[in-house]
Amino acid sequence: MNAHTPPRRRRRRVGGAALATAGVLIALSVPSAALAAEGDTTIDILDVNDFHGRIESEGTTADKAAGAAKLASVVQSYREANPNTIFASVGDNVGASTFTSLIQEDAPTIDALNAMDLDVSAIGNHELDKGQDDLTGRIEDRAEWPYISANIVKTGTTDPAFTPYQVVEKGGVKVGFIGATTEDLIPGLVSPGGVEGLAMAPIVSQVNRYADQLTDGDTGNGEADVLVLLVHAGATTGNIADATGTGAFARITSGVSSKVAAIVSAHTHATYDHSIAGPGGTLRPVIQTGS
Repeated sequence: MNAHTPPRRRRRRVGGAALATAGVLIALSVPSAALAAEGDTTIDILDVNDFHGRIESEGTTADKAAGAAKLASVVQSYREANPNTIFASVGDNVGASTFTSLIQEDAPTIDALNAMDLDVSAIGNHELDKGQDDLTGRIEDRAEWPYISANIVKTGTTDPAFTPYQVVEKGGVKVGFIGATTEDLIPGLVSPGGVEGLAMAPIVSQVNRYADQLTDGDTGNGEADVLVLLVHAGATTGNIADATGTGAFARITSGVSSKVAAIVSAHTHATYDHSIAGPGGTLRPVIQTGS
């Protein structure tokens, strides 16, 4: 492992934890109360993707940014309804930002997400616009949440260059978030000089590696009761055919271990709320909230 590997955690087993997913600005939700049986713990997971520094409200139509204040209000309302709520991001919190955030090096955006108590975020391509040192320095130094990606690796190895996963505990349930980043990141989406020494490993094999690790019963290497993939990659449209079949994203939805209970995606700015069978045929939520 590496210096960014999360601390070892003890596992507490629970009976049939119910998982609900909800896209924040576009309400993609599974009714968690209906899923929960008596004695179960319901965890609500709210996600946002491709926020891109849109801290100011741009209006009320579907294609306009709601802004940080409205986003915070939605997050708070879920937390008030269920204290066992987790707020996650699937990357590109910063970068390609509007002027207000851009001119201040995205400090207002990071501060706003800190104020919302963002629990965890995948690494998006825009987090590396100014290179890996900028991510591990300026961005991570200000952010109060962990950034994760299992498939950005050290060149010539399968060793992750960043923290691969994060376990968040709510109501005695350990939710393991595994991060992943589009395989197109290097060399296509960022300056090569800023990511020297890094390479991209296949998303599926790296995610499955940590899905196995987090469920192997060995408390010495991190354990979780339920797993969620935060993947900064996605289907190109909201059509379910673009998330299944033989395409790049379909290889993720069909190939990621059935131990992963939900796939929360990003990057393509599409909107969808699918149930797609993984290995073994079990249906699981596959969502993206637009941007």
